Amino acid sequence: SRPRAGDPGWALPGAEDDMTHEECMEIGALLAGSGMLDFFNVNAGAVDTDNRLASAIPSMYAPLAPHLEVAAAFKREFKLPILHACRIIDLSTARRAVQEGLVDLAGMTRAHIAD
Repeated sequence: SRPRAGDPGWALPGAEDDMTHEECMEIGALLAGSGMLDFFNVNAGAVDTDNRLASAIPSMYAPLAPHLEVAAAFKREFKLPILHACRIIDLSTARRAVQEGLVDLAGMTRAHIAD
């Protein structure tokens, strides 16, 4: 048993320009195998430039849930629950993602605040 430390999860990129999907999955395997995490928060992209930020946090003009398949790849690979929150702006998209087993949790923060 490990000591309790708040809500141990890890925000893990599914793929970035600097890392391949395979490299992200290797990191995920190391983290999942550590026994120190309760969930993964999976997204795609990086935020170090304006263009990469626009991909990681897409505007309302982007398609719904553009990185859902990235999160689903982690769901297929790991036993930890998967949280994903990227342009999931309505309950029907969130419901589909969970019911189809693509993720365990769908985050809708921006949808509740701004969209």
